[in-house]
Amino acid sequence: MHKLFISTIIAILSISTIGHAQIGEKHFEGAFVGADIGIEDSGDFYYGGSVGYRFQGDTNIVVGAEGTFGDITASETNGNVSANIRYVWSATGILGLAIGSEKRDLIFINAGYGETNIGAQVGNVSDSESFGGFRGSVGYERAISDNFSVRLQGTYQEVGNLGDAYIGTAGVLFKF
Repeated sequence: MHKLFISTIIAILSISTIGHAQIGEKHFEGAFVGADIGIEDSGDFYYGGSVGYRFQGDTNIVVGAEGTFGDITASETNGNVSANIRYVWSATGILGLAIGSEKRDLIFINAGYGETNIGAQVGNVSDSESFGGFRGSVGYERAISDNFSVRLQGTYQEVGNLGDAYIGTAGVLFKF
C-alpha cells in the first residue's frame, strides 16, 4: 500500500514538473516594459520606452501589441527660426516566432501606426504639428532570463508628407 501511495505521489510530481517546464519555456509571454536607444538614418540619436503584452502559443508563435514613446534629438536653427522633433510614438501589433532549442530567441515583425511631433519657433511664436503614417519593423530578441531580454530592431516610419525615416535600435525588456 505504501509503495502505491509513494508511486502515485512521484507520478503526480513528475506530471506537475513537466507542466511547469512547458510553461517556463514561454519566455515571450506576458506584459513587458522596455527601453531603447538608437540612431536614425539622418544620424540623430533616438531614445525611448515601450510597453506591451504578448501571447506565446504552444507552437511558439508570438502575437501581441506594443506601444512606444520616445524622442529623436533632431533640431535645426536658421536665424531666429528653429525646429525640433518633440516626440515620437507608435502603436503596433507584434508577430514573431520563438526559435532555438530552449525557445529563448525571438524573430519578429511589428506593424501599425506611428507619429512624429515637430515643434517650430519663430522669434517668440511657437507651434507644433504631428505627422504620421505606417510604421513597421523587424527584429531579434534574446531572453537572458525569464524576466529580462535584449533586442535589436530596425524600424521604418512614414512621416506624413515629410518623407520616411529609418531607425536602428538596441534595447532591453523587463517582463512581469
